[in-house]
Amino acid sequence: MTSPHPDAAHIRADMDCLLDPAPLRLETGITRLPGGGLVVAARTDLHGCKGRMFDWWFKFFQTTQHIKWWHPQDHVEHRGWDSAWRRGENYIGASIHAVESLADLPPVAARLKFHAPSEAFDAERLRAAQDSRDVSAVVYARIGFGDHVQLDPDGDPMDGQMIHLTRDTPFGCVLRSRFYLGL
Repeated sequence: MTSPHPDAAHIRADMDCLLDPAPLRLETGITRLPGGGLVVAARTDLHGCKGRMFDWWFKFFQTTQHIKWWHPQDHVEHRGWDSAWRRGENYIGASIHAVESLADLPPVAARLKFHAPSEAFDAERLRAAQDSRDVSAVVYARIGFGDHVQLDPDGDPMDGQMIHLTRDTPFGCVLRSRFYLGL
């Protein structure tokens, strides 16, 4: 059995804060955690898009053109979903292979395996946030980078985690994204 990453408690606390609609200490930016992990945060106002539409997107996209609609610079190539993905139905439990380019870094292969949001959050707190409409959608994945992504026994990439969380607003929704890297 492997021991938890030294930053596990910090990551859990940061994830819990995402459920609160109040402004966060870090909405957009990068911070290094005490154990060496990195948190990359982004807040995006999505005008004309609601959480249900955001969740639908992950059940829909399947080509490089599709991911470039999302972010034409950072999403370089879609290399496909595995057989667990069901277009129009479900992405939880599925893995995707892609190529990503982050800022000025050269493009790198990436693998993401999607999980139920209740694996990232306390299920009761998540349900309460959804019931109060503080959260309208959550996408959670384990992530890895490079041509030879290290996987745990369950097939999960071990490099980091990704969360996209939306809250519906009168103009559309607010998207809070978190990438926990270097794990």
